[in-house]
Amino acid sequence: MKTSTPEASHRSLAQLLEVRSDVLKDLRDLIDAWSGLKGMIQGAASFSIVLDTNVVIGDLLWLVVKRRNPEAKTDLMELIAAGTAVVYVPPRLLREVEEKIPLIADEKGLDAEQLYAEWESYQTHLLVKDPGQDSINAHAKGVDPDDADFVALEQAISASGVFSKDKHIAMMGGNQISIETIASLRSYSRATAIELTIKVNGVVMTLMGAAAIRSLFSGCRALTESLSRAPEWVKAALLIGGAFAVLHPGTREYLTRQFRSAFDGIRGISPQVIEELSSAIVLMQSQQSLAKEHLDRAMRELQKNSSEDSEPKFAPHGNSAQS
Repeated sequence: MKTSTPEASHRSLAQLLEVRSDVLKDLRDLIDAWSGLKGMIQGAASFSIVLDTNVVIGDLLWLVVKRRNPEAKTDLMELIAAGTAVVYVPPRLLREVEEKIPLIADEKGLDAEQLYAEWESYQTHLLVKDPGQDSINAHAKGVDPDDADFVALEQAISASGVFSKDKHIAMMGGNQISIETIASLRSYSRATAIELTIKVNGVVMTLMGAAAIRSLFSGCRALTESLSRAPEWVKAALLIGGAFAVLHPGTREYLTRQFRSAFDGIRGISPQVIEELSSAIVLMQSQQSLAKEHLDRAMRELQKNSSEDSEPKFAPHGNSAQS
């Protein structure tokens, strides 16, 4: 009979939990909305970013010329879908893109209507905000007056910076966010999506297990003895609960109180379930470590760019990343 190794188990579990990063937005909303998860699971980092016109044009060209899978996204689009980036643009950007599309179509021999169609979809993910004429005028005498709107907006909303390929942004007093930082945040989003999927499902299974156990065994005098005859999924839920109690000290007291009388009953759980749950914990920890590595890399650049500022500008927008 063929037996599975821990490595094989880990691989199959990794494939099963290879979720897309855009599920991260739903997980954020669930953690924020469900009081049962608050305090148990820390949310994910999110940043306010101002977007420059040159990045939009680059993304539109990629969507029209290079994309083969209609569901594929650029790095920035993936960050927006994951909720890791909340992207703002000044009204000037809308005008510039509208003006440049026909020029780019003529220059590169592309279908302008296709570019406009992609732009119509793309701009639905952008938040348009006017920084105010006074703020724009304050930067209008810099090396590139066309960048004044973007730098002014960054400062008006205390954004993390301006995602731009234009070095004039920094010369105008703005914080330029590089492509490398966006790539790091994309990798952070992907790892965090897997990590939080395991954590949220584990807690949900645990809470569901508690309710089912109360229902199934409410009339029994000896709950522990009854659990030895419980279905595997009930035992699995309890085992996950025990794992979370150990891994997350903040939840230990709560979960221990919930399952104290039941923990002994999981001794009859099958080795295969224990192996899969152990693999889930290993995968969760590895993805948590990977997420932290990518977030730290992004933050190092952002903090270096803002080292001359009197106040920190890069605290995550909304829930902070796990430590």
